[in-house]
Amino acid sequence: MLILGIESSTSQVGCAIGGHEGVLASAHSSRGKRHAENLTPQIEFVCEQARVGLQEISVVAVDIGPGLYTGLRVGVTSAVSIALD
Repeated sequence: MLILGIESSTSQVGCAIGGHEGVLASAHSSRGKRHAENLTPQIEFVCEQARVGLQEISVVAVDIGPGLYTGLRVGVTSAVSIALD
């Protein structure tokens, strides 16, 4: 089982893919409050690094705060979009 974790509650944004073996790939950006433009490329990057496709992800986990409202919306919206795809 592979898990995609998304963190978007702070001024940084990050994501990681992990499973039973531990963390396979992770990325984060400290380009403050640019969640919408940074998260999708990061997700693509960690999938590429872990050599997995989004269709192989079993669980998408996202933090829910407290934190930056807009950042949280970006993270949750991304998670829902991936889950529904």
